[in-house]
Amino acid sequence: MIAHARAQLAACETKLVRHRAALEAGASPAIVAGWIAEVETEQRRAQATLDQHTAQRRNAKQQPIMTEQQIRDLVTGLGDIVGVLNEADAGDRQQVYRNLGLSLVYHPDE
Repeated sequence: MIAHARAQLAACETKLVRHRAALEAGASPAIVAGWIAEVETEQRRAQATLDQHTAQRRNAKQQPIMTEQQIRDLVTGLGDIVGVLNEADAGDRQQVYRNLGLSLVYHPDE
């Protein structure tokens, strides 16, 4: 969504350059003005998407995702997760670690 909005803004800039070139080449100012108005509407829409995303990220940083009690309840609810992971298939364990964003380094000499 964000990448799309940024791409839309870049495309709008390109369109405006083309519209200006068309105007300088003798195109009807009334027609070009209509094109420009359309592009400006696209720009406002894309910018609003980016602004909304920025505001959401700002709000997310200000509010904790989970409270301390929620984390405690979650960990308690996991029970013997270490035992479960020890018994899990290596591929399944790898997927769990990947989903958690963990990166493991094995040092066989240590």
